[in-house]
Amino acid sequence: MRAADTPAGLARLKTVPAHKFIRRVKAGRAYYMYVDPTLCKCVYLGDQDAMNNFRAMRATQRQQFFLQSPGAALPAGLAPENEVVQDIDTDAVVPDGDILDYQF
Repeated sequence: MRAADTPAGLARLKTVPAHKFIRRVKAGRAYYMYVDPTLCKCVYLGDQDAMNNFRAMRATQRQQFFLQSPGAALPAGLAPENEVVQDIDTDAVVPDGDILDYQF
């Protein structure tokens, strides 16, 4: 998880779809990112295992939310996120150290 704790980081998060898994490839290896500007103002980055762990964590959070707030509307950041989209700009170079870059 990388927090967008600067104005530049928050602006960078807005350049990709929120609340969806986005598949990217770096150095021939796939990684996934999930931008959450709602709950944590952060981006989660990782491999397939990390994405699966994130989904399990969010499922637990959804269960706890409904137990604590029966009938309440689910916040966007806790909605099920099953969709994985290919990065729209697959030729884009994400600079090392960028909030959206995954370091292998």
